Amino acid sequence: MQTEELVMAIKEAISDIAGIDCDNIKESDSYVDDLGLDSLGIIEVVVELQRRFKVRNLPEERLQQIRTIGDTASLLQEYVLASVV
Repeated sequence: MQTEELVMAIKEAISDIAGIDCDNIKESDSYVDDLGLDSLGIIEVVVELQRRFKVRNLPEERLQQIRTIGDTASLLQEYVLASVV
């Protein structure tokens, strides 16, 4: 899966959960500082992405390091590709 596809899916999940238009979300946006999500909102986004991509057991320490859309895309790409192999 291409990074652009993951970024779009992340934007869609944020839009669904936080009501922010996808066109107003950039890959460099911080969940907290730019998008105004709190920890619960971030968890909702992660859970939705795990459901969409059927990815389970993302390491907690890696999830705690996620700050931006780009961080999330990188992590998901690593695990989505691992589940295909």
